[in-house]
Amino acid sequence: MSNIWDKTIDIHEGLVRHLLKEQFALTVENFSILGEGFDNSAFLINNEWVFRFPHRKEAYHPMLNEIMLLPYFKKHLSFALPDLTYIGQATSEYPYPFAGYRQLSGQFLCQAQRPFVKDHHFASSLGQWLKELHQLPILSEHESKLEGDQGWRLDITGRIAKIADTLEQYGDYFLAAGLDATQINECMHSFEHLHIFDSQKVYLHGDLYAKHIMVTQEGKPLGLIDWGDTHIGHPAIDLSVAIMLFEQEALQAFFDTYGAVDHALIDIAIFRALSHAVVAYAYFCQINDFSTMWWTEAAIRNALHLLTS
Repeated sequence: MSNIWDKTIDIHEGLVRHLLKEQFALTVENFSILGEGFDNSAFLINNEWVFRFPHRKEAYHPMLNEIMLLPYFKKHLSFALPDLTYIGQATSEYPYPFAGYRQLSGQFLCQAQRPFVKDHHFASSLGQWLKELHQLPILSEHESKLEGDQGWRLDITGRIAKIADTLEQYGDYFLAAGLDATQINECMHSFEHLHIFDSQKVYLHGDLYAKHIMVTQEGKPLGLIDWGDTHIGHPAIDLSVAIMLFEQEALQAFFDTYGAVDHALIDIAIFRALSHAVVAYAYFCQINDFSTMWWTEAAIRNALHLLTS
């Protein structure tokens, strides 16, 4: 059976070398694979540049959105994020736009430690970063030019069905971890009458979890990477990261710093956290990414705990 994350195009070293040489006169002296996600393949070039190439057609519009929004964010936000330097164009040999950034220092949170984050300073820093992002004035030119349908993330009926399908197709992964598929499905159905209230639209990262947060060797927060899902939408989409990262006291520190959070908003964030983590857990099990798998498993458990306690 096919997976929703299966690539529709193979991006190999020879193709990357050719595109970088042809479009940027960039000679590749050192080449390494950084990793693959649902939508993109990432490569480290010359120990300095990170290039991300869409490997599914679904990543075409998100890449255009990232190329448009990231320079605006870079100019106005205080925390570290990728510095978009190279913008690649589609060609007859490769059908999608792509992007290159100077590599950020540090390591992924998921590689630096096991769940959960207990540090209140860490939680407050992330809360402040998202407050900054969500308070940025939205430019009309961005609203009019954003590509693709972004509403699926909070589509309750659609996400309930997707989670049920995921639990059925990849049930062995959840069973091996002692995660109860019946309980997860029941908790997802408990959201059937959740009201996704109208909220002021904000700029979003769109895909925040432990692999997209960079930290120092000591585990201190540095910045946010992989803005491939950035768009304008409901703040709960980003706030769900707190459910996936923090133990209870740190979670409170996050929300205290972010401010203006009520129970209704937290409920939507829990819905997003659970629906995101279930699919992500299956994916990371499938590709044997153990560090991120531990974090997504913990995120599922925390969301279930918050729903049933």
